Amino acid sequence: MHKGSHRGELHWWNIKTHEVIVWPTHPLEAAMTGHDSPDARPSTASRLLTIVEAADALRISRSSVYRLFDAGQLARVQIGASRRVTSSEIDRFIAAHTEAAS
Repeated sequence: MHKGSHRGELHWWNIKTHEVIVWPTHPLEAAMTGHDSPDARPSTASRLLTIVEAADALRISRSSVYRLFDAGQLARVQIGASRRVTSSEIDRFIAAHTEAAS
């Protein structure tokens, strides 16, 4: 998801569904539309993480994240010159590298 704003509204771009979700920032408008908090993010199964956030989630360095990209072990989302990692990709990577207890 990508956050933006426009005249009293918060706009979220849902990359999976290719739709814009709009949250009013005025409390009265938020109450009328059923969105109680303008700061509440849309619920989504996956959100985009920066390289630093992905590294923190995996408890590894930024360089290691780039090495995982290069090795094809971690999928990335390219947005212009920026690279992002979905939270579901982090979960998939962890699950794929988790050893079962014996």
